[in-house]
Amino acid sequence: MASLRSRREAVVREHMEAENRHDFETVIATFDHPRYELIATGQVHDGEDEVRGYFASSRGAFPDQRNELVAMHSTDDGVWVEFDLLGTHDGAFLGFDPTGRTSAAGWPPSSSSTTNGSWPNASTSTP
Repeated sequence: MASLRSRREAVVREHMEAENRHDFETVIATFDHPRYELIATGQVHDGEDEVRGYFASSRGAFPDQRNELVAMHSTDDGVWVEFDLLGTHDGAFLGFDPTGRTSAAGWPPSSSSTTNGSWPNASTSTP
């Protein structure tokens, strides 16, 4: 039987890979309760409808948005993930007009505290 840590890591990988495929049904299924906290902007998307709205607006602005895993570390309390967020700014987002430029942002470790191997929420911050 897989350890709790390895089950948690598998859920986080599934979540991130599904985000890259824009398979939001699978992304939603990785949460106990869908929630994104974007610390840099102060935005909180709480609940399935708000998270789906975030997916629509962010992928509308960055249709090729994807993440690349840099590092993952498990503890008894959760999983820490560091990743690069990549995409081309092709639509309006947060009041900014599209630039057409491809961007890459390194996101420092983001945490998820889990109890049963699912991902209850995602909290992210920018450098």
